[in-house]
Amino acid sequence: MVSPHAEPYAIEKELRRVQSLLKLEQEEDLAQFKLKNAKASIQERQQRGLTWYPVTITSEDVGFGGKVVLELERPAGQQGLHLFQVGKNAALFGNIPGRSATDRPTLNGVITSVRRNKLMLTTTKEDLPDWVTEGGKLGIDLTFDEVSYREMDYALGKVMGAYGDRLADLRDILLGAKPARFRAEKADDLFYPSPLNESQLAAVRHVQAAQDVAIIHGPPGTGKTTTLVQAILETIRRERRVLV
Repeated sequence: MVSPHAEPYAIEKELRRVQSLLKLEQEEDLAQFKLKNAKASIQERQQRGLTWYPVTITSEDVGFGGKVVLELERPAGQQGLHLFQVGKNAALFGNIPGRSATDRPTLNGVITSVRRNKLMLTTTKEDLPDWVTEGGKLGIDLTFDEVSYREMDYALGKVMGAYGDRLADLRDILLGAKPARFRAEKADDLFYPSPLNESQLAAVRHVQAAQDVAIIHGPPGTGKTTTLVQAILETIRRERRVLV
């Protein structure tokens, strides 16, 4: 963490360090993914929740940019837990007779819907490859999630490049280059009645006085969540939107 009253260069240096560490984490994450799953059988991947097999194509449509969108369904008897979620990268594969496991053809895409034993896969292609209809059984694998890392890297780039705007202010405050600002707290400035004790009410007033950021902290069981709910109610009265 950058020390208080850090210079802009120190902040940029710290963020670039975070960016390089994120890259290392991505590389290690990918290596571990390959180590655990590259040589695993279909059955092993099913047990880990990474594969649906077999699946059937129950509908085919054209989505944004002319890309093929497939609805896939696994057998009703397969009720095991899985890791398939909206936004995850996945690949339809063909278990083609005469082809080895490493030679299975694949069709990459992104999951856009998951409901019971069905999911929607928005593919990267405008036409289905021939192997999909060659007669072999189909399955779908989760693939390594590069999207999250791209989004994190993009966010870091936005933060590093911010200048003269609210994002730049929050970056400098959170990394210690400038202090957070607070309005004068008023004892009678709370609108909603509540059963909070004095220390909790003081925390709510502290939140309301914050112009940038405020922290509610305390030992377990001291009512931090209850205090936060009260602070949200008070904030809604003053602001149009609250992100929780």
